[in-house]
Amino acid sequence: MNNNNIEEILREKEKSELEFYRNYVDNLAKEKKDYQFPNSSQKHASIVMSTIFKHAKKQVYIYDDNLNGDIANYEPDFYDNVETFLKNNGELKIVINNEINENTFIYFKLKEFKEKNYKVELKKPNKNFIKAFLLKNEDKEDWYLYFTSADNRMIRIEKDNKYKFAFCNFNDSEKSEKLIFKMESNLQYCTEIL
Repeated sequence: MNNNNIEEILREKEKSELEFYRNYVDNLAKEKKDYQFPNSSQKHASIVMSTIFKHAKKQVYIYDDNLNGDIANYEPDFYDNVETFLKNNGELKIVINNEINENTFIYFKLKEFKEKNYKVELKKPNKNFIKAFLLKNEDKEDWYLYFTSADNRMIRIEKDNKYKFAFCNFNDSEKSEKLIFKMESNLQYCTEIL
């Protein structure tokens, strides 16, 4: 067996595993299961985020480190799900910690959505906002509480900012409401970008 065959087998295996994960996540969202599950890679993060937009009805809040598309660009239906959510009068609020690269596809899409008069806010935080979401850790370096929360019940909370390891739940109203309240309470400390 040559290297090309091995690579093809590995690609097919990964494709099959991602399809299984996609179906699993979509079923949890459809059933509004109160079940915490892991999200262990950028590809898995993309599937979860796309699924959140697919099933959200009212609002999606995102606090993240950057807007480079490292998650959004993996899932083929991601932007379609975002646009469908926005077309149906959904509201999207995003706060990004680092500098915004206006040359990314995701920035272009958000700008396009805003120009269509969809409810999209993109903001940059100041020190007060950042402080509200900075978690101190005695064992290792401090980390930011980056998250997505939707419709007061869906969450994706990163436990590792570098590798995108997170936990998710499609029906945890307690955590979701707390995150949304904290973000809404601190949006006044943000500068509007879009």
